[in-house]
Amino acid sequence: MPTDIIIGVDCGGTRTSAAAVRADGVLLGRCEGAGANFNNIGINAARDNVFNIITNLLKLCGADGYRVLVLGMSALDAPADEETARRFAGELFDPTRLRMVSDATIAMSGATLGQPGMVIICGTGSMMMLLDGGGREHVALGWGIIPGDPGGSYTLAVQGVRAAIDAWEGVGASTALTEACMSFFDIKTPRALIGRLYSPGVTPGSLADFARFVLDAARDGDKAAANIVYGNLRAVAEKAAMLIGEHPEARTVALVGGVFDHNKWARDWFKNELLDRVPNLLIGPPEFPPEIGAALIGLKSTRSDAACISMDEIIINIKKSINNKN
Repeated sequence: MPTDIIIGVDCGGTRTSAAAVRADGVLLGRCEGAGANFNNIGINAARDNVFNIITNLLKLCGADGYRVLVLGMSALDAPADEETARRFAGELFDPTRLRMVSDATIAMSGATLGQPGMVIICGTGSMMMLLDGGGREHVALGWGIIPGDPGGSYTLAVQGVRAAIDAWEGVGASTALTEACMSFFDIKTPRALIGRLYSPGVTPGSLADFARFVLDAARDGDKAAANIVYGNLRAVAEKAAMLIGEHPEARTVALVGGVFDHNKWARDWFKNELLDRVPNLLIGPPEFPPEIGAALIGLKSTRSDAACISMDEIIINIKKSINNKN
């Protein structure tokens, strides 16, 4: 039975995060699970992963339904059309209660709360969105794994594997990534990597996990790994600076995604690189994580002009309940 619960979900390529809030903004619970980028793993597997997370979340909240489900999808570049939403819903979700938007949209919702600014995502892939003074969205990156997106963990991982192969074949510099490859893929000889890379269980999300070895090696001074990481982050900074230069009213920049969240040194390096190009920006974490941003979109879509609680009060309630649960 549907309730007044709003669920927001950040469907990433490696990990999916969900949050349930009441109509007054009180956070009821959060849950995580496997990635749900249907461009990478197919729509059936993505649907099943989201369904499992929602089932666990509702159980955690002691609820048996929800009013609206907002999915921020790394597989989308714009709101899903009716056919895509219906295909994703399948037999597991009610399409009339489902809203599917891009992961950048929910990240922006949580980052700036509707004010001009920019969100830069470096997760499995990378994407950035700028909200200008007129409320218009401007997007860059987010092309996916085939062309590749700089700064995303999948790109870092693939380039790290390439650096190890080049070192093995004598055309690249010696690098700690060779030993890291042997360990991560559990192989005893370099050529055994072929079988691992093309085994049925390998997904873009699982391969992207190798990026942590690339990042760690770069942090520890490995030249090949450092060239990969700094080259990627520099490319993201250049793109962000160009976009901000076109819309200078956007002075707040939120950094989102595992590459930033789990690697403070890389986050700090990127901040300095961007500030060298565009001084006086306010760069930091988002006001709320993307899954809360998705819930905010759901809350706004279900409100009426006669609502007895304002959005400002809702945001205060979300902040209080997040602090209480931390």
